[in-house]
Amino acid sequence: MSWLQKENFKILKNLIILLPLVFANCFSVIADTDRLPEEHSKSYKKELIDRDIREKLVFYDRQFPEIEFIYLSDGEEWSQALSALDLLLGYQPVNLDYEHPPELREDLLFVTVAKIQMMLVYREASSYLFRVGELPGAKRDHVCVITLDPNSMVLSDEAATRHMLDLTDDEFRAIPRENYLSKDAHLDFLIDHEVYHCLDTFYYGPITRSEKEFWGKYSCYRRERQADLYALAMHIQRHQGKTPYVGKIRQLRGMTLLNGEMQHLTDRVIERLLDTDYEQWFDLSPREVIEHVKQLDKPFDLNYEEYLDFRVNALRAMRLLGKEPSEILDPIYPKGRKPDKNQVEILRQKTLDYYKSYVGQDCVFPQ
Repeated sequence: MSWLQKENFKILKNLIILLPLVFANCFSVIADTDRLPEEHSKSYKKELIDRDIREKLVFYDRQFPEIEFIYLSDGEEWSQALSALDLLLGYQPVNLDYEHPPELREDLLFVTVAKIQMMLVYREASSYLFRVGELPGAKRDHVCVITLDPNSMVLSDEAATRHMLDLTDDEFRAIPRENYLSKDAHLDFLIDHEVYHCLDTFYYGPITRSEKEFWGKYSCYRRERQADLYALAMHIQRHQGKTPYVGKIRQLRGMTLLNGEMQHLTDRVIERLLDTDYEQWFDLSPREVIEHVKQLDKPFDLNYEEYLDFRVNALRAMRLLGKEPSEILDPIYPKGRKPDKNQVEILRQKTLDYYKSYVGQDCVFPQ
């Protein structure tokens, strides 16, 4: 009956009135500042970040009245977070991220909930768009659910930088501290990036169905470029111009092969953003920023076959850099395709160049 437990529906009406309390417990909403820990404690910083996140989501609530924006945190309390989400979405909600026939609604819901659980446990950022069902706790017809863990992502400038670059401790210590990301700017970036995915689905539709083996990963790659563009365009608008953060994100995205993945290799489209007239972004609404981002991204869009070539080349360059793909879901390697040596070398050398410019020294990885 219910997508978590059938029994939930029987008591749903009574539990709805407890929803604010449930969310307060699960998501660390602070009501009494007099009870906060010492000013510089880790928990105090996290509570301040929680407040910042909710203030930022209030901004999006006002901009997009059809959608309710929430975020889930605390990987160790994921079961409580999912129980609260169950009540929020109501009976028979629909996930809107992937096109699917009505008879697969429940299957997709279970898969989505499992993915949210995984993101919470492993403290990863992600987002999902739902249409609520019957008797929802949500006040709006659509809910954008964002997972984000402040402790591992934005508790400090160092944490923000580590979130973007998977290096050993010795390698990371070589990075000049002035090259660290600003934790405050990075929090804005993460929220804007994840919100974009929900808005993209809401206005332009889900990832479409296809029999093609890599269609899902291809579609996600295209959306990641645009999400980065949107988040950085909003950063430029917020600061009324370019800041060092934008250039640092370009460098870090250019090194994404060192993280064992290629889906966020978005440095080229970020370079295009840096070449634009910044003032064009200053007075746009978020909805208008999305339209501009779609246009800016068009020259960088790959068709499906081009993506497969890119993927093969990126995997080979990754291997030459001593890295293995971090993806855990098959398929990973497109069958019957050989890497282009020239393109592989371009990707490999670009990664090394970004590393040197960001870290300040050459990197030596096992071949």
